[in-house]
Amino acid sequence: MAVLKIELSARGARNLWRGLVAFLVLSTIAIIVLGELALRRWAPWASNEGMSVLAAWVWMYHFLPVFRRQRSVLGGIGRAFLYTTGVAVVIVGALFLAHG
Repeated sequence: MAVLKIELSARGARNLWRGLVAFLVLSTIAIIVLGELALRRWAPWASNEGMSVLAAWVWMYHFLPVFRRQRSVLGGIGRAFLYTTGVAVVIVGALFLAHG
């Protein structure tokens, strides 16, 4: 199996980490805002209750191993996306059952 290895200069590595931090912050805010907008659209009874923050916590928790260098960037983002989507579906489903 071929391995792809990229050597970065100190400046390039610093820019990469700054980009990852910016991506984490902006994506967390986007998850919260888009989650609340989605709840307002498809589950108006649960809107403005902060349920999308739970999905954002899951996102941050599963993105953290990327910063600890325990997981690759693409693997970490993929895992975080998968788990966040699953948690969002469970939250919306539970809210639907509780409302019905």
